[in-house]
Amino acid sequence: MRVRRAIALLLALLLATAGAVVAEEAAPPRCRGPGVELAVGVGCDVSGFFAEALGLHAALASANRCVRTPTLSACAEKMKRVLTPTELAIARTAGAFQDGRDAADVVVRWHLGEDWECPWNATSVRDARDAGTVAVLRSMTEKTILSATQLACAATASEVWVPSEWHAAAYRVAGVSRESIRVAPEVVDDDVFKPKPPRAEELLGRTANEKKKRKKKKGTSPTTTTFLAVFQWQHRKAPDALLKAYWKAFDASDADVVLKLRAKVPIWANNGFTTADAGVEHLAKTLAGKPRRKLARVEVIEPPRGATELTQARSISRRSRTRLFLYTGPHTTAFARCTPFLEDFARRSSLSARPPVGFNPRPRRLSIPSDAFQLHPDVRRERNDPHQSAMATLFADAAAFVSPSRGEGWCLPCAAAMASDAVLIASDFGGVTAYANASNALPTRCVEDASGACEPDVDGLAWRMRWVRERRAEAAALGRKGGESVRERFSKASVAEVWGREAGKAVDALRVGRSRA
Repeated sequence: MRVRRAIALLLALLLATAGAVVAEEAAPPRCRGPGVELAVGVGCDVSGFFAEALGLHAALASANRCVRTPTLSACAEKMKRVLTPTELAIARTAGAFQDGRDAADVVVRWHLGEDWECPWNATSVRDARDAGTVAVLRSMTEKTILSATQLACAATASEVWVPSEWHAAAYRVAGVSRESIRVAPEVVDDDVFKPKPPRAEELLGRTANEKKKRKKKKGTSPTTTTFLAVFQWQHRKAPDALLKAYWKAFDASDADVVLKLRAKVPIWANNGFTTADAGVEHLAKTLAGKPRRKLARVEVIEPPRGATELTQARSISRRSRTRLFLYTGPHTTAFARCTPFLEDFARRSSLSARPPVGFNPRPRRLSIPSDAFQLHPDVRRERNDPHQSAMATLFADAAAFVSPSRGEGWCLPCAAAMASDAVLIASDFGGVTAYANASNALPTRCVEDASGACEPDVDGLAWRMRWVRERRAEAAALGRKGGESVRERFSKASVAEVWGREAGKAVDALRVGRSRA
């Protein structure tokens, strides 16, 4: 009898355990902290805003923080096919909170530009507050002077989250309430952007100097110092200052240096040329008064033409009138001339309405699949992901990343390059100051002008580039120090902790305010 009771008890226990396991599997997964909605306000496109939201969502989700980003889940199916596997996995579940809740505790809306319409107004902020939701404005500036639209927008939202202390100071000086400003940085994907693994001879204890001596004995040239710059070719990014400084630091006889450029040339910038190669040729003549071949070596990294790359095209019609096709791609905005093939593509895509020549310089997305080039059988889709493996390789191979910008909100390529142990040479101005300083990088003086932007010091930039070439070991050590700092402070785990903490504070503050009211 006792044996039967023991068996019955054991079976009951096993059944109860199995039921609990089934119930646990059926229940939605739990997540920590307030529910944060990232309402970035742009589609799955090439913008820095989308890249920022994508990185933040990945960071918060990886840390099991409650987060949803409707934009990611709203990507067209064809668009999803050109996302990386990690991005695709994120996009599939990004539209809902992990625990199935409906309402967000904190809604973060991006202000997409100094003169763009504010994503919050008095009514929407009041409605959010009445629903127990904190209305947060994600805002940043590339200058020290804020526009009237930026100021009014910041005054409307319950809180203003900026990416750096530099921005917080600029917003306070401009008159934004000190109590409403919070610093919530951007994230660097430390799983992707990291230093190259050591080579076999380094693991065996063979130093770089020993390797260099062996090369000299064989009569080979010394190692080339590679400078890298990634930017959109426009005045703010200062390609003129970059090339002027590089050609001032080195000349054609310096065979052991190279400046590699990966630059997008947007139509709206009115540069007078359509490719980065042509831009280098143009500046060689205007800045140095010489043909490019007689100056220090510059290599342009041209992105492949493919469905994920060609996002802007220009066509000369029969009436010799310039017309524009605008498309969105997942990561880059390469420029290409329109061909009869693209004309055929436009007809297949029903792009009969084209923007006039004098359209708003900010590209407008058309309501077509971003990878619509697949509609034409002659197009071979190419995977080219500058925010992931391709760019990680470029960063890790560079001795230094150079960005003499006249103003940056954050400069994700700068931070990613630092995380890859490339020493950063950048203007000591704007969001870059959040992660780069004289102890871990080579900041360059940038003198503020009347507009609130700054003008880079070309002589200082040239000196730093020469220093990297002449003191490679010291530069490499500085790069490693900068990499350790960025990977520690701006990793997915670190940034998720900051955003989670600020979200908690915002929710607590709202509850206290409502209880007092």
